[in-house]
Amino acid sequence: MRIWFSLLLFLFSITSGWTFAVKEENESRLTLLDQKIEALHQQNQTPEVIKTLDSLTEAKNQLEKTIEFHNQTRRYRELVTNFSEQTQALAEQISAFSTTEFPDFSNWEEEKLTQEITEQDKRLEQLEQSRSNNKNELQAVEQGIDEFAYLSEQLREKIKKAESQLKHEQQQTDSEDALLLLEIAHQYYVSQLYALEAKQLSAGNRRTLAKQRIQLNNLKIEARQAYRNNLQRRLSRVMRTNAAEPSQSNEELSQELDDQPKALKRLLQENKRYTRDLATISDKTEQVQQQQQAATEQTETVNSTADDLETMAEWLKLSPAFSENLRTRLNRLPSNPPIDALDKDIAQNQIKKYEYQQQYDSLKELALRPRTKELTPDQQKKEQELIETNLTLIDRLLDRSDALIYQQATLKVAYENLNTNLNDLRSQANKRLFWAPNANPLSVNLITNTWEKLKWFFSPFQWINLIKVPTVVDISTLIFVMSFIGVIIILLSWIRKHWKKYLASTSQQIGKVTQDKFRFSTLNVCASFILAWPFPFIVALVGVLLSSAWQYPFVHHLGQALAIPVALAVFCFIRELVRSDGLFISHFGWDLGLVHRCFAHYRRLLWVYFPMMVIQDFANLYSDIDVSATLGRLAFVISNIAISFFLWRLYHEKIPMTYGEVPEGKAHIGHNLFWWALIIIPQVLNYTALKGYLTSSQSVMAKLEVSAVLGVVTLLVYYLIKRLMLIQKRRLAFDRAKAKRQEILAQRLAEMKEEKEDSFSSSEMQIEIEEPEVDLEKISAQSLRLLRSLLLLIYLSVVAVVWSDFYQAITFLEDITLWDVTSTIDGIDELSAISLKSLLLAILAFWLTAIIARDMPGAMELLILQHLDLSPGTGYAITSLTRYVAIFLGIIIGSGLIGFDWSKMQWLVAALGVGLGFGMQEIFANFISGLIILFEKPIRIGDTVTIRQLTGVVAVIKTRATTIVDWDRKEVIVPNKAFVTEQFINWSLSDPITRVTISISVKYLADSELVTKLLFEAAEECDLVLDNPAPEVFFLTLTADSQNFEVRAYAAETAHRLSLTHDLHNRIKTKFIQHNISIAHPQLEVTIKKKQAHPLSH
Repeated sequence: MRIWFSLLLFLFSITSGWTFAVKEENESRLTLLDQKIEALHQQNQTPEVIKTLDSLTEAKNQLEKTIEFHNQTRRYRELVTNFSEQTQALAEQISAFSTTEFPDFSNWEEEKLTQEITEQDKRLEQLEQSRSNNKNELQAVEQGIDEFAYLSEQLREKIKKAESQLKHEQQQTDSEDALLLLEIAHQYYVSQLYALEAKQLSAGNRRTLAKQRIQLNNLKIEARQAYRNNLQRRLSRVMRTNAAEPSQSNEELSQELDDQPKALKRLLQENKRYTRDLATISDKTEQVQQQQQAATEQTETVNSTADDLETMAEWLKLSPAFSENLRTRLNRLPSNPPIDALDKDIAQNQIKKYEYQQQYDSLKELALRPRTKELTPDQQKKEQELIETNLTLIDRLLDRSDALIYQQATLKVAYENLNTNLNDLRSQANKRLFWAPNANPLSVNLITNTWEKLKWFFSPFQWINLIKVPTVVDISTLIFVMSFIGVIIILLSWIRKHWKKYLASTSQQIGKVTQDKFRFSTLNVCASFILAWPFPFIVALVGVLLSSAWQYPFVHHLGQALAIPVALAVFCFIRELVRSDGLFISHFGWDLGLVHRCFAHYRRLLWVYFPMMVIQDFANLYSDIDVSATLGRLAFVISNIAISFFLWRLYHEKIPMTYGEVPEGKAHIGHNLFWWALIIIPQVLNYTALKGYLTSSQSVMAKLEVSAVLGVVTLLVYYLIKRLMLIQKRRLAFDRAKAKRQEILAQRLAEMKEEKEDSFSSSEMQIEIEEPEVDLEKISAQSLRLLRSLLLLIYLSVVAVVWSDFYQAITFLEDITLWDVTSTIDGIDELSAISLKSLLLAILAFWLTAIIARDMPGAMELLILQHLDLSPGTGYAITSLTRYVAIFLGIIIGSGLIGFDWSKMQWLVAALGVGLGFGMQEIFANFISGLIILFEKPIRIGDTVTIRQLTGVVAVIKTRATTIVDWDRKEVIVPNKAFVTEQFINWSLSDPITRVTISISVKYLADSELVTKLLFEAAEECDLVLDNPAPEVFFLTLTADSQNFEVRAYAAETAHRLSLTHDLHNRIKTKFIQHNISIAHPQLEVTIKKKQAHPLSH
């Protein structure tokens, strides 16, 4: 070590001359760079000039940091040189501190004591800050020692790279600027390496000095804290003495003023109240000071435990004794301080101080007024004395209130410091102790000890003490508990009898639309929850009774283990739900055989699980640690085996929730993965428990059990809401059917009235209303999917809270580096490590993005858009844009977590530009056209359009193409570009009304007025013809053989055009036949002439 130290000193002596030599050179280079940068600022800011300016600015920053590195090297060298004097001076201060004396305060008054306490608080705060800085410095030294090898290796690689670039530039170019920049960069890395080596050389010295400063600060803090506590005790005695003086004078005045006027009595009562308040504030102040001292001691205990945890961090895996010792100390730590309650007390004291100030002002005004005329001179004098005394008391109250508030504020600071230290300690403890064994691993010795503990646990000598419990328990308590248990059993039998009758009656109404009600299900759940607790409560009472027999430790701890039988309560709750006429079967409609088989497996599990849980709790509560390491571990292993067997049986039951329908020949991958993961996890925990990580395995298993219970509750809520939706859907369908029957009834009444029937039987009026058949799987599929996603997110949020104290234990994921990425910050490339935690968070971000992109449009439609007056196209545009934004943000966040730098994707942008210019231009044009359609809305979902000889209804608008359903129900995919660049007809863009034109030709001799009248009547009688705009009839042309008319009628929408044309043609034909009007036929006249001889034939 001495050789290494001498060698480094020799290197320092060599480099010192070089350091001073380059100092002037750096300053000249810095001046040169400033001149060049100033000259570039005067030029036109072309891209080339800006690039050169950035390079010079970066070089200037490196040069300035180079100078700073030289200064650091010099300071570290001076510290190594002067280390012996500094450490000797600190050692002398530490050894001489015991002779430090503080002033004598035994004769000080209250004001001086208060000032001195305030001064000592300031000095203590300064010392605490100094100690904290020294601890941070010590931690930084330790961290620098660990990082030296890695950082120095990186710097050497950069130096080699800079040297190679410098040699290459010297051979290839004559540019002085380029050479200057490379020389500055090389010097920057070299100076940084020298500073790092100097820092490493002085690390041992700096660590020693930091420890000495911490030791000296500890001595100063202890001494000043003791001095401050003595001052506080002296101040409390002075305050109590001062508070007692007005009390004595009050007693004397009260004896004199028994028969005095009300004004004097009122002042005396106020005087007594102020005196009591003064004494109360003094007591509170003293109590707050004691709390401050306790908080300080607790903080020191916490800090000591944290230091021990840090010191023994490397020893935890060597022996379970270390981790067990630390766990015991952590369990003895104080709870988090009541900061909220203290805030309320401070607020109340501030309000009281304000009230005292108001009373002081009013009393001050009273003192300036003339005395009461009804009083005698002696009484007026006494009144004046009382007023002055009360003013003095209120003034003291104001001062004491200020002091109390100040002390409480100081206590709050101490509480916040204690709370922060406690949370940090627990966080570090969870991180380190979770991966530390607390028991010996599996071995022959462990098996032998376990067998001995089993014989001890089941020994008759232990269990015979149960018979002795009545002899050591209070007889009245025993009689009360037994009587109470008897009453519970009688009431439970009576309630169960009526409960079964209620289930039988309500099960007959389930599924009937006119009788079924959702409150049947909610009442079933509530009653099942209430009925689940009597039997566990009886077991808990027995446990409380046994735990009171503290004379027998075995029986006492056994009773404590029975005191909270939560697993038994869960079993009883499930038992009520799986009844044949209970919630699962009667209300949810689950398969009877499957439910009963699964519950039978669960009942067999409980026969093993509940006793093993009692044994585990007993082992954890028992004072002997070996009991937990042997008997408790055996019970944990057996219970986990039983759980895995139970899950394996459920796996083979093929529960529909996981064993869904898949195409023939395909495996149920999700079903197999889900159940086998659940089956294997308990056995993995068994393995870790046998390796010695018993406490960690039990903690994980407990959280898994809570998560499983929360999952069952979430499923229960989901099926309850699903049943509510079913009931509402059935009622809606029933109401529609009922309304339809009422319309039929109204029509029949109208017909009977027209036919003038005198009477009809009641049976003719009775119309049966059939209960609609509703398919549960088709009820609001989108709503159910949204409900599943919402409940899943809520479940994950609650589970995250349950596992919150487990997060610190998995912070090791941050230490697992998968790859490194470089990012440029202020022109400097920095290397960032992408850990396994970042990858898992990125996967979580992508998964949440997929869920949001899938379900957010539907949620917006159901919760927001359906309540707004929007067209279908507008709502679709909003939901589509929301989905795009969610996907974009999810990709940005997820890619950022894995180190994907979008600023370095210029090559991708260039390749994308080339692709858009050639093969992707049509796709890109259709995408942009889709956005234009969403914003400008030339077409909307539900519009009837005609494009390229295609007429149909717009069904779907996507980013690339639009789907049109024609009149033959064929789905035609049309690129979005066609709706932007081509001409098309939108029959319902601004007005869905469309005109239907029918041409009619009648014979030449037909009555024109009659034809016109008949055509108008036919149009008015047609139900599909709108009254506004009114139908029109025109006599258009007159030919030699016909009259040509045209009927123009308006339909409400395009879908009515054919129906309107059909109906109108039928009505016109009927009216023409009734009035003997014939349709004109095309006429052809043929003239036959007599044959004549040609004139030239002769």
